[in-house]
Amino acid sequence: MGETLDKPILEMKFDPEFKGPLQNRGCTDIICCLLFLLALVGYLGVGILAWSQGDPRKILYPTDSRGNFCGQKGTEQE
Repeated sequence: MGETLDKPILEMKFDPEFKGPLQNRGCTDIICCLLFLLALVGYLGVGILAWSQGDPRKILYPTDSRGNFCGQKGTEQE
């Protein structure tokens, strides 16, 4: 049983002169690459805008019903 697992299913011969399909090669996903880069720039722009115009504490700390941050200095404890 172990002997059949040790042998390869197909034995391929190596041809040192084989160069592969070199004809008609070229970049095929340039549009996808550009769209991906555009999306990354868009995410970066949204992140910068959110950080500069927003308040990151609203994500990190909970607020009460009046909008006060819970457990922070300068807030009332009732």
